[in-house]
Amino acid sequence: DDLYFHYDQSLFNDAKAAKDALQESLADELSVYYGEVLNQAKFMKSWEDIQDKITRLLGSDAAPGWWRAAWRKMRRGALINELFTSISEFDATAILRASAFKRDYRDTYVKDEDAFLQNYVDELVNEATHYPTKQVTDLVTFLESRRSRAIEMTVVLLSALLGGVAGSLITMLATK
Repeated sequence: DDLYFHYDQSLFNDAKAAKDALQESLADELSVYYGEVLNQAKFMKSWEDIQDKITRLLGSDAAPGWWRAAWRKMRRGALINELFTSISEFDATAILRASAFKRDYRDTYVKDEDAFLQNYVDELVNEATHYPTKQVTDLVTFLESRRSRAIEMTVVLLSALLGGVAGSLITMLATK
């Protein structure tokens, strides 16, 4: 595709001067636009990492073989901690990036200046993916509480068994 630009010859000496002026006037807008494109790509990559951890966490119940299943169950706590950390970092980064975008947008689109790409920037922001961080955090919290209850029950069971064994040993020794 070819683009043809027409310029006011009374304002510019030649086509190169007009092109330079156009590039200079678009530089800030392009910076805001492609900065947001880059941020959305980074968010997508970060979210894919979080989804991978969720898949590993939910797949830990379906491990083949009792030894692998036991190993994955033991690793579950570390994976839950990684998920909490990743989601917190994701949310913090989202807040910081949104603040930086608002500042750049406000600085770029001053009311008195012409805006050539503002509609495209607005459309890009409006169509941005919204990630379900709260729902994922709720899921991870639920899985952590379930894991904690299982650990508590195991400790109670072991305590009862050890208490019974200790009691019977004491009884046997006392009767001799």
